[in-house]
Amino acid sequence: MKNLFELNTRGPEDAKLHFVVDVGLASSVMMRNFEKGSNRRLKEKLIKELPRVFAVQSAEDYRIIHSDICDWGTENIRQTKKIGGGGASYGQIAKVLDVAMKVIVYDCRYPEYDKSEMISKWLHAAVDNKMMACLKATYPGAIEPWPTTLKEVDESTYGLIQKAVREFISRDIDGKYRGKIIPAQFDDMYWEALNREL
Repeated sequence: MKNLFELNTRGPEDAKLHFVVDVGLASSVMMRNFEKGSNRRLKEKLIKELPRVFAVQSAEDYRIIHSDICDWGTENIRQTKKIGGGGASYGQIAKVLDVAMKVIVYDCRYPEYDKSEMISKWLHAAVDNKMMACLKATYPGAIEPWPTTLKEVDESTYGLIQKAVREFISRDIDGKYRGKIIPAQFDDMYWEALNREL
């Protein structure tokens, strides 16, 4: 075992970035569905793409980068053989990315507070199968047919799901939350509420 003086460390800011990316990826339970080595490949891709994310100036800028990463993921990440193998779907990669970006930008306020505040409003909701079922019950005609699992979600369907989330949070039905939350808060609130019901 090397002693501390023999270790080649990253500088504090670089180490912080790697740490928050690790925490973001570890926060997504979807990672367990991917083959060994996927965490490392996704981390390398995120570290490479985060400068682009931190430079975004609009929701459309963020959507393009998000789509690029999801497209890369469908070509480079595979499911474990235990759940059938094959390439990961757009929806599965998007779920991991949405959780990771929420942790990095919204929860950890990376790269710095003002920039993270601006980017946070453009982040997407990390919708899971249960949330899709609830969105379907609320907006049955928004997608034909509604997917039942993230494996069935392609880029077009993903966009419609995110549109349904934004429609839902923009409506001020009870005056308490709706119209006052962002998609990153939606998935925190409704994930917790749906899992409390179990």
